Amino acid sequence: MIGVGVADAIIEPIHSNVTRLGLVMTSNSELREMSDEQLEATAAEAARELFQLRFQSQSERLNTPSDIRKNRRLIARIKTIQTERSKAAEANSTPA
Repeated sequence: MIGVGVADAIIEPIHSNVTRLGLVMTSNSELREMSDEQLEATAAEAARELFQLRFQSQSERLNTPSDIRKNRRLIARIKTIQTERSKAAEANSTPA
């Protein structure tokens, strides 16, 4: 390919709700529709990506530094939903 530099060949267009490693940033309503297992898997995937982003941020320049914040917030939203569900289950199992 004539006239195309290395940087041009590496850059791929990414949809605004998809992070660099392919994790789709979901809305709160989509997260609430997920099962507990799906939430666990999404949280684990986000934690792995957050680790990789933090590692990359220390070793080189990030293309999108906001991905770190987005992943932290995604993990926080998932943990909030999990806490709400566990408290609701606890309230339902305890007789009043």
